[in-house]
Amino acid sequence: MENSDLLKLALSETIRSALKDESRNINLFKETMTILIEEAKTNKTINTRFDSKMIASVLVGIYFNTLISWSVSQDESVNIVSIFEGQYEVIWEGIEQDLN
Repeated sequence: MENSDLLKLALSETIRSALKDESRNINLFKETMTILIEEAKTNKTINTRFDSKMIASVLVGIYFNTLISWSVSQDESVNIVSIFEGQYEVIWEGIEQDLN
């Protein structure tokens, strides 16, 4: 990825700032995720016994964890999309459950 060092530095600073000044945006992100999860439950796209707000909170946490992990990684071959996909897949396997 071109300019990955610059992007990593920008992400580090953004995350640091987000924890101080952007809590409103983080809450909006979580609320939006909650709405999307509720819609998916209503449409029977996902079946889960877990509360939508809890699922959204976990997914948002993984999102920020992935950004932080990627931004501090010294391994240039680490692909942020692969990290997201892998971490979400691990969690999703536990969230998506057969209700029968």
